[in-house]
Amino acid sequence: MSGLVLRKSEFFISPQQSVAVAGRYPQPAFAEHSHDFCELILVWRGNGLHKLNGRAYRITRGDLFYIRAEDVHSYASVNDLVLQNIIWCPKRFQLAFDWPAVIPAEAPGAAMSRAWRLSSQGMTQARSIINQLEHENHCPDAFSHTLSETLFLQLLIALRRYRYRPDRARDKEESVLDLLIAHLSASLDCAFDLDAFCAENRCSERVLRQQFRD
Repeated sequence: MSGLVLRKSEFFISPQQSVAVAGRYPQPAFAEHSHDFCELILVWRGNGLHKLNGRAYRITRGDLFYIRAEDVHSYASVNDLVLQNIIWCPKRFQLAFDWPAVIPAEAPGAAMSRAWRLSSQGMTQARSIINQLEHENHCPDAFSHTLSETLFLQLLIALRRYRYRPDRARDKEESVLDLLIAHLSASLDCAFDLDAFCAENRCSERVLRQQFRD
């Protein structure tokens, strides 16, 4: 267990608040740490190395992680890494719902459910919901807490609908860019042939390069 522990008192505006948004614009290198709250990480752009419970992940746009309080993680080798953290305290939830059903890290077999990819369509939906959730973070009334939990649930359902395993892009449903990133993530130890990828997926190398930069 890491000696550095981030405390909920540093991130939540009140002891009643159950969900909050913490943006990282950009995310700097950060030492190994744990929390006394749970965390959802969504990468908007850039790249870096995310080490989670001793395993290293090369991360970029569309990477999604569900982090439990006891998990230990860190960031290194970051390059314009922009991500958003949605943090929550399960014991503070007031909305009656089967939360483990939509939070993989809380479900049976959770050790294998931390890292995912999110499709481009899923990222668009997630950004809209997170913007609303971030606005509610600054409203101190009780109705805002309820609305925040409702938005968080909406976000979790959207993520469940559009996420996929890093090595299993769904050919018929994911964009070519998502397929490219998934292919790169699954082929870190071998050479990548972009020409062959474009030919197999019937796409333009020029357009694909432009999408990857954006």
